[in-house]
Amino acid sequence: MKKSLIVLLIAVAFVTACKDEPQPDLTERERRIKAEQELDEQRMYKERWQLVAGLFATGCVVFLIVGTAAGSKAKRDAARR
Repeated sequence: MKKSLIVLLIAVAFVTACKDEPQPDLTERERRIKAEQELDEQRMYKERWQLVAGLFATGCVVFLIVGTAAGSKAKRDAARR
């Protein structure tokens, strides 16, 4: 019972957060312009996150290579002693 109540509250909160704002009387052209602006903004955020994810992945690969090289050198140094 408790779980279903929590799920219901989350669903209600989600649905109310997603409601569309009432628009004043806009012409079709103004609606289209507003929709295009929203799409451009979404595209910009998506491209920004893709750049951040790409930089993070590149950094991970670099650190993997550096760590492998350091581990290999340490192993060779330990074998000499």
